[in-house]
Amino acid sequence: MKAPKLERKEAAFLDDEQVRHVLELLENEPLKLKTIMYLLIYSGIRRGELLGLEWKDIDFEKKVISIRRTSQAVDNLGIITKSPKNDTSYRTIKLSDTVLDLLREYQQYWEKMRTDLDDYWQDEIQIILVDGSTQTVPNDRLFTKVDSTPMNPYSVSDWVRKFVKRNGLPYFTPHSLRHTHATLLIAEGVSIPTVSRRLGHSSIATTSKIYIHAIQSADEIASNALEDKLKLEKRKDNAD
Repeated sequence: MKAPKLERKEAAFLDDEQVRHVLELLENEPLKLKTIMYLLIYSGIRRGELLGLEWKDIDFEKKVISIRRTSQAVDNLGIITKSPKNDTSYRTIKLSDTVLDLLREYQQYWEKMRTDLDDYWQDEIQIILVDGSTQTVPNDRLFTKVDSTPMNPYSVSDWVRKFVKRNGLPYFTPHSLRHTHATLLIAEGVSIPTVSRRLGHSSIATTSKIYIHAIQSADEIASNALEDKLKLEKRKDNAD
């Protein structure tokens, strides 16, 4: 007997007004957490991809970030570094000037933090790979703990949960911001292939299935917009 197929649940997301409110609230939050949230909202990257970012992955001149690794918490191993989810998850994402300016500000903060920690800062760190082996690499992670080692992904989720509760916001998680990014792009008329590429999905079909409601809503808006335009043109013709 074949197991019944599970219905794919509609992805949870924030609307544009809610996102604007979140961005306003972030002005009062620590710079590191503000930068984390901006990257999640404006790039649509996964939480693990965010915490795997290193400074060499950011090209300020070309205005892009490159996804090359992911950071995850695994029982009995700790924080591991592994390859992205699939081949298409290796990708380059264009960033807005707003996010790049924030990253420049955060980079200055990061450099100062490294200087202030002095001997406590680890120029090289030992990362754990998916097979349990270790590797010593230069310490170039954007987001670290106070001891300069990679952050635990769950700490980001914990902070978001507290941020939501403290400000009386509708429930959302770091992954919700990925869905928010995609949904807002679709609503603005960005093509599904472009959205799929930014998200690093394995196929356009995956994107279409997850965001079917957003696609249908955008299609309805497009239909109504065309109808309104043609009605306007018809009125002009009658006036002539």
